[in-house]
This record gives sequence, structure tokens and C-alpha cells, in this order.
Amino acid sequence: MKIAFMTADEKGGCPHYRIYQPSRVINRVFGKEHTAVVVDKYMEQELADAIFANADIYVFQSTFNKKFQDIAKVKPVIFEIDDLMWDNPPLQGNYKDWGVSEVQWEDPNTGEKIWLWKNGVNGFYPMKNAERIELIKRNLAASTAVTVTTEALREFYLPINPNVYAIQNCIDFDLWPETTHKKDGRIRILWHGGEAHYQDIFIIKNVFRKIIEKYDHVDWIMMGSFWPKFFEGIPEHRYKVYKWTCVHAHSYRMICMNADIGIAPLKDTSFNRGKSPLKWMEYSAMRVPTVASDTVVYPEEIEDGVTGLLAGSEDDWMEKISYLIENEEARKRIGQEAYDDVYERFNFEKNIHKWIEVYQKVLGEANGEAHGGTPNGEANGEAKEGSYADNSR
Repeated sequence: MKIAFMTADEKGGCPHYRIYQPSRVINRVFGKEHTAVVVDKYMEQELADAIFANADIYVFQSTFNKKFQDIAKVKPVIFEIDDLMWDNPPLQGNYKDWGVSEVQWEDPNTGEKIWLWKNGVNGFYPMKNAERIELIKRNLAASTAVTVTTEALREFYLPINPNVYAIQNCIDFDLWPETTHKKDGRIRILWHGGEAHYQDIFIIKNVFRKIIEKYDHVDWIMMGSFWPKFFEGIPEHRYKVYKWTCVHAHSYRMICMNADIGIAPLKDTSFNRGKSPLKWMEYSAMRVPTVASDTVVYPEEIEDGVTGLLAGSEDDWMEKISYLIENEEARKRIGQEAYDDVYERFNFEKNIHKWIEVYQKVLGEANGEAHGGTPNGEANGEAKEGSYADNSR
């Protein structure tokens, strides 16, 4: 089976885990039996068209391509999506691209009303967002099938397309080599995430301050988005914020953080209920113990006290983080248990057959039926209509 993956965003974490990694692991595990190629915006048009013409099945990642519905008439197409795309809360930066109404916030102390999102301000255009949402819904409906990361996402998209498959995120352990770090007596607590996690990280704002005050030998490391208010009043030498690196070097940057504890706060929102426990999986790949929120996705995968620690209240967070700061043996034990668990259950090489099985099922059901002709038959002649490598979003 020849698989053509398509993404317009080569820099994001979503295509990294859902396009580039499965493509790489498929080629590594299956050799000539199943092959995969990623088409991105850097590929020449002629080569991209040739790849699509020879492919048996297409996998498009969260595409806004206006020609998608024509492409879906040629061969089986899988729409890959790993978020509740249009269910972003107004306090998330992503609301700019998905919000369909203006939002005002009222200060509970003064009663003053402040515009969070106003039409035409700071790149927020709700009418355009509504059009984008309708386009992506039409593309989802036109797809032969849809793949998502969790059962919650599967339930969310089923009303749009009846053929939705949940394939969990996995870790390619080839990208997470074991390393030995020199320790200097300081404890480093790591968090990483983008602007969509504004509400999540502020869950532990007070905990952050209290930990700094309680322990002189603890530093906080953050990678990704930066919110100055979060660090207000904290000595600059007690924290370090790193910008995102190239996504293909993400695992190596994470390893170089030399973290001792990883944290994964997550607010219980409808958007977050579609998340996978990827932060815990990444920390675990480095044998770094995690303290995570005891709501939403983490309790389903973390065995509290064994493969991680779960926290709810502010006191919980203080207690669990303090426990790991003060107990080197516990850090090592939980980190190793988590590594073993993730290696066994979420190892890409051990799970890649699930991706292939879904693709084969979709291909088999579509072959000779709704998409006209066999995958390698007359339909190939139609492949030149439309630009398959048109990455317009």
C-alpha cells in the first residue's frame, strides 16, 4: 500500500506526531510492503502530483484546501484531525482563528468591561472564521474517513462523518535517546506548551510562587509560550523561558532541558477533553516523573503514585511537587515506571500496525465503490485535476 501524507504546516506539533512520525515509522517497520511519503509546501508541484498519482490512499492533516472535495472524488482520502477545532475557549489565543462571536470580559472587582475579541481588531474576523469552519466541515464530510487521537474526538466528529477512527498518539523512541546529565544540586521543573494552554498553566500560578519561596534550590523551566503575568514578582534567575525549536528537534531540545520533574496542568474544558496525555508521554520518554491534573485525560492513563502523580487542589499540587523535590529515589522510581509503561503501551513501532489496519480497511471499503475505479486504475487519470500540493489554508 502506498500512502501519501499531506500537510500545510511542517512546523507544528500536530503534523509532527500525526504525519511525519507515522510516515517515518511505516517506512522503517514495513519496508516495501507499505510505503509512505509526506508532501509539504516545499515540494515541487510536478513531484507532488506524481506522488499523489501513484498513491493508493491520501491522508490530509486538518486541511482547509478548497480543492479537497474534488480530490476526495479521485481516491480514498483520510482527514486527520487531532483537536476540537472550533471549540476554543475565548481565553485561548486560538480563538482568534476559530471564534465566531465577539467577546467582552467584565472585571468582577470594578465592573469595567474589556473587549477580549472584537471584530477587526488584532486579526480577529469572526465571519471569516465561520466560513473556515464551514469549509472544514464540508471537507470532513467529503472524506472517505477521519482519524483522530481520542475517543472523545471520535464522538465529536461522528455527526459529520460516520467513519471516524481513533488512533492514539505514540512516541517514536528513536527520537528520545537515553542520555546522562551532570547534576549540580538544583532541581529543574519543566513545563512546555503553546498559547492554547493559557488557562491550564495559570492553574499553578500560586503554586509556582510558593515553590520558589519554599525551596532555594529549585528552578522553573518553560518552553513555548511566555506570559509575563505568570512570572510577576519572581526573581529572573529562578526561571528560564525557551522559545520553540524546530519541531523535528523538539525531543532533543526537551532532553537538553535536563529536567527533574515535569508538570502537566490541564483545566477541565470541552476543548481539553479532546486532548491526549502527550505531555506525560514525552516526560516519561525522558524518565522524568510527572505531576498532572487529576481531571480530563490524565487519570485514564496515569496510575497515581506509580507512573506519575495526580493533583487537583492547590494543596495537592504543592504536596505532590514537594514530594518529588525532596525525594530523589521517588523521582527515579516513578520516572522509570512511567518510561516502562509508555514504552510498552505507546511505542510507535508497537502500534504502527493500527494505522496500517485503518488505512487498509478504508482502502478496501472504498476500492471500486464510491471513488470510481481501482486505486491504481482509471482514477489516476483524473489526478491532475486540481493541485494536490496546493497548501492554501
